[in-house]
Amino acid sequence: MAPSAAWLALGLLGTGCASNGGSVEIIDVGDGTLVVVEHGSLIAERPTDAAGRAAGLAEYLRQQRARFGQAELDPSALEFVDAVDQEEMTDEAGDTFTLVALQQTHMGAPVIDELQMAAFARTPHGDELRRVRGRLRDPATLPTPPAASERPTAESMASSLAIELGLSADRTTLSAGPVISAAHGVAGYLVSQLAPDEDGGFHRFEAIVDPVADTYVVLVNQPSCARPALAPGVTIGAGPVFNFDPPTDPNVRPIRIHAVQLEDADGGNRASITRAQVRRWVLAANTVWYPETGIRFDFDDSASSPDFQTWKATRLNTLPANEDEEYTYRTVGNVWALLFHHEELVVFFRANGGHGFSWGPQTTFFVSMPSYGDTGIWKPGDGGGLPNDTLLSHELGHYFGLAHTFGGESCANSHTYNGDGDAGGQDPNTNADDVSDTNADMSDKCVATDSLTCVGGAVTYNDESWNPPWTNVMSYHDCLPEVFSDDQVGVINLTLQHPVRANLLH
Repeated sequence: MAPSAAWLALGLLGTGCASNGGSVEIIDVGDGTLVVVEHGSLIAERPTDAAGRAAGLAEYLRQQRARFGQAELDPSALEFVDAVDQEEMTDEAGDTFTLVALQQTHMGAPVIDELQMAAFARTPHGDELRRVRGRLRDPATLPTPPAASERPTAESMASSLAIELGLSADRTTLSAGPVISAAHGVAGYLVSQLAPDEDGGFHRFEAIVDPVADTYVVLVNQPSCARPALAPGVTIGAGPVFNFDPPTDPNVRPIRIHAVQLEDADGGNRASITRAQVRRWVLAANTVWYPETGIRFDFDDSASSPDFQTWKATRLNTLPANEDEEYTYRTVGNVWALLFHHEELVVFFRANGGHGFSWGPQTTFFVSMPSYGDTGIWKPGDGGGLPNDTLLSHELGHYFGLAHTFGGESCANSHTYNGDGDAGGQDPNTNADDVSDTNADMSDKCVATDSLTCVGGAVTYNDESWNPPWTNVMSYHDCLPEVFSDDQVGVINLTLQHPVRANLLH
């Protein structure tokens, strides 16, 4: 029987990449697009057809390599592991089903073995599957299959996987149920959540492995005749398919977003923003913030969630046109944010266009954003403007004390003065971010953003060679994957100690 759904669980192996796993969510948005989310971070958005999914996975692996400074992805180096060994089996009722065993030496036999055991443990034919497994793979490469009385529990399996994945003990909380790493989550989920299949109790695994990046993707295909026993509030269809909510992790700093859709006092001119669009912005921000800073922004986009509200406030719904209006805007926004949501990060969404903005904790206690459809990025070959999914991440940088990587508005006198590549504040037009490890950057007025192709490397301006921080969150280059510098992370950590930012961590 052909599978009716495919679920992706994404994880990182080895010491070269930090494990961000633990929360895996697949959202079918209903238009042929599958959005894959890991731990609140937008990972890939690709068509659900096989070719599109393969392209999405390859792009994910490429981004992981770029993020951790590894070699450019060579598609031929990917190891596709799909039904390496399989055998037709017949159960007591005469029904035929297929047993598929994976073998991938780079991942290590024990890890694969534990994943298989997780699937087999809840099937009505688990004992038989364990007996025949040795015939499908070289017994010398596998541990001795345990007796039925020694069948692994979710906790022991999670512990074993944590060891294999190189996770330290303080990053693994077993008593709260599965999962810190995503692979670990697959095992725990199958043991604790999936109901036995009605036609033979087998869940098929496929995998794609990138040996250089120590990254792998596991696909679990569920037969169409069996539906999983999902956790409360999780549905199959147009919404989330499943969600691994990680136990409390001391290395994660969660900050809740409170989104405010503004409208004028008479109820008109409402900002064109939806809960789903806010969530999209938050997920895109987490793609940068979580792996770079350990901060995870949380936002619940369900219809009943208090994380989203509408508020009549003409003053805040209009972009300030001068310094006096800006002062009034900040005062009104600050008072409201501190009075009603002092333990949340308040983001106001205005009607009409304009830029997003925020300032550090000395003056501002909120972020102001335009409506989603009023933003745009233009790049060669795009055929037009695309919504700026990275804008919220950039404005959050200002909220936590970061300046632009460039300085003043003047271009005619802009020079790098920067032979060692250290920004250092030498030229206020190019090095005004007050951190020492971002390269000199010309103002966006000097080189039009829409002329940049994100190929990186040096550019020439004012007869000098520049190597701008193309992928820095606080630049205007909008090149992916975006990153913070080490000193910028230091500024963020320092800002979080300020009284009107420390209240967000509770």
